[in-house]
Amino acid sequence: MALTKVQTIGIETGISFTGVTTITSLNATQGANINISSPGVALTITQSGTGGYVQVGTSSTIAVIDNFGRLLVGVASTTSDTRAIFQGSSASATGGVNINLQRGSTPSTSGEKLGLFGFADVNGRSGAEISAFSDDTWNLNDYPSRVVISTTSDGAAAPDERLRIDSSGNLILASDTNTFIHHPSEDVIAVTASGTERFRVNPSGVNVTGIVTATTYRVGTATTLDASGLSVSAGVVTTTTLRVAAGSAAAPSITPTGDSDTGIFFPSADTIAFGEGGSEAARIDSSGRLLLGTSTDTTARLVVKGSAGSGDDGINVISGSTTVGSKAAIFFSPSTAGSFSTGSAIKAERLSPDGSDLQFYTCTALGSSPTERMRIDSSGRLLVGTSSSRSWSGISSQLQIESTSITSQSIIANTNDTLGGLLALGKSRGTSLGSNTVVQSGDLLGKIHFYGADGSALVQGAAIAAEVDGTPGANDMPGRLVFLTTADGASSPTARMRIGENGSIRAAGALADRLNAHSTASAGSIYSLFTGWHSASSGGINGTLSFNVTSNGNVQNTNGSYTALSDAKLKENIVDANSQWDDLKAIQIRNWNFKAETGHETHRQIGPIAQELEAVCPGLVFETPDRDEHGNETGEVTKGVNQSVLYMKAVKALQEAMERIEQLEAKVAALEAQ
Repeated sequence: MALTKVQTIGIETGISFTGVTTITSLNATQGANINISSPGVALTITQSGTGGYVQVGTSSTIAVIDNFGRLLVGVASTTSDTRAIFQGSSASATGGVNINLQRGSTPSTSGEKLGLFGFADVNGRSGAEISAFSDDTWNLNDYPSRVVISTTSDGAAAPDERLRIDSSGNLILASDTNTFIHHPSEDVIAVTASGTERFRVNPSGVNVTGIVTATTYRVGTATTLDASGLSVSAGVVTTTTLRVAAGSAAAPSITPTGDSDTGIFFPSADTIAFGEGGSEAARIDSSGRLLLGTSTDTTARLVVKGSAGSGDDGINVISGSTTVGSKAAIFFSPSTAGSFSTGSAIKAERLSPDGSDLQFYTCTALGSSPTERMRIDSSGRLLVGTSSSRSWSGISSQLQIESTSITSQSIIANTNDTLGGLLALGKSRGTSLGSNTVVQSGDLLGKIHFYGADGSALVQGAAIAAEVDGTPGANDMPGRLVFLTTADGASSPTARMRIGENGSIRAAGALADRLNAHSTASAGSIYSLFTGWHSASSGGINGTLSFNVTSNGNVQNTNGSYTALSDAKLKENIVDANSQWDDLKAIQIRNWNFKAETGHETHRQIGPIAQELEAVCPGLVFETPDRDEHGNETGEVTKGVNQSVLYMKAVKALQEAMERIEQLEAKVAALEAQ
């Protein structure tokens, strides 16, 4: 059964939605799972004890937000204290991880920002940044760019550029474009200062321009050259390698002038770390993983961890445009053969004038383009299979599920107990989340609506409502169910049947059969259509049978009594009945059987024929309009006989016969006495 609107759902064992269009709020009790599925991906929210996690994926996990708030991509769990882990596929030894920060428009000049990783405190005050910019105008197959590392000085409020790698591969310090480290040829590293090459390392050694011209110069321990060349104070330069001390976060090996506790150091073998203000900010470990805010992790390729007590730490993906419709996105490629355009994605789209929505994309097959499967719009509505919300009958659903094929949802509990899937709709008269303000008699507790398109809009055809049926109290919530249908030619449903708080059933309507029972049993078979029981226990599933209407037309009861209302207080115009003698004599009693095509039993029966009886006693005959299988009248009628009235006429005629017999007996007795 597909739901189009759900006010509140409380979950005790588990819930899974496929085909649900709106949920206002979704509450899971301890130990519950919430599964929202769509083709190719699933969103699972799981709570265990006081923790829980959000998981995207099925048997092969795609992404998890665990109960510590960590983002785990490509791995289901971790024991390390990290904020984000990105791990490549284990299917290939060469598998890697791509994190794509994608600008919203093509750069038209040099210096336009492509993306940024920011390092800030809980208040958003920036301490360092790693950013990328265009290094010239971008054209087809021509995308010059540069990477900039910036840090904030002691006493400063914003980061300044410290290191740059430009489009030519030059390593530039402090935005001085005339002074940089570059790679002029294979196996050669050179340093240019003020536009002139000053230092070069080649396979033969070190060339220093301005100090030793055109001569190989080897720098040993404590060797110092002046500011126009190179200064090495605690390192050793061999034939091809410049070596420095390992350093630490508090005293990095490579630092900028005037900032001795910010720079690059080497905490262990095959590991490069970046310190800022005396603390480690990032490192590339021996497995090639980039760790931000943490120094350890088990599997992810990128880990981002916030500081203790921090708020909105993490990865900030920013679109390069403020244009309506521009998007910031994170892409997921499922294999080394994939690309950013053929995997899954999460995108945030800018809306007009403000606000944004979050969109989720997946691919049906490797190599196909991603298709939007789900979005959370700027109003907090969850839209599955559609990108726009519907509103009908004044209702704008919080959960909407649409599809061009069968749309459904399942709630399945796989537990070794008596419990099953649960769907809970609730009502409180409070005005805040979590309120338990008592409801009142007549309040709607929940309602299921059924709609059909009339060619221009969705129109309600039926509904099932639950209402308060009395005065509630502590652990006392009397309720009733109301079933509504929309009549032909009407635009809204009308209540047709009600099950009250005491179990009473009431059906209402106009000019139509109220209650029909149809059986597939053949003519002559005896199966119960309606039964009545007494002495039943609470729940009414047992007791003693006292009344039964069977499929062959028999009516059975335990005392043989069929009564009618006859109290004098209900009647008027009471007079003696006229003689029924002549009527009874004129009535023809026949033997007959039903025609086979009627479907009734064809055994021999006795009784009047309605048309013949109508000629004598028209008041004993009634007509019932014939109806088709949909309950519509066919224009023909079927005649019936009021048998109980005929019995009363027979009683009256019997009384007349008894009176005549008594008179004859008296005459006979008088004659015999003579």
